[in-house]
Amino acid sequence: MNTIETLNALSAKHSNCSDYRLAKILNCSRQTVSMWRTAHRTMDDNYRIMAAKLLNHDPAIHLMYGELERAKCNDLKHAWQSAIKRLTATAAAFILGLSLFLAPAQPATASPFFVTNNIHYAQLYSYFVGALHRFFVIMRPLLTIIKKRTCYDN
Repeated sequence: MNTIETLNALSAKHSNCSDYRLAKILNCSRQTVSMWRTAHRTMDDNYRIMAAKLLNHDPAIHLMYGELERAKCNDLKHAWQSAIKRLTATAAAFILGLSLFLAPAQPATASPFFVTNNIHYAQLYSYFVGALHRFFVIMRPLLTIIKKRTCYDN
């Protein structure tokens, strides 16, 4: 999610609240939210993490989109887009495969929140989020190296 999509999602979650209320929720000024909305500024990492937590999203994905927004040259933007695309495709395949592997055949009246092989789905999700975070920690220095090699300050 880019900055504007994040702000719109936060606003929708809080009953389509105003930028003033978003500023209070994020503990920043209304002018800061206005600059984010008009794309004069991008959300920094601390606000992205806070917004992701408020939206119950994974902060690593929001941080990757933040890096994509801040990228100055096309090579770096393409590198971030590729990393995000690969990560989301891998995550989707992982979740689908895991759910097919762990979901036993159950009658229609079974509870949707069941324990399989002593692992609850909430635990699996937390393992997945941890893996996602580790991936982001690994990718950030690599993309910084790409940035140094391909981007030139004007």
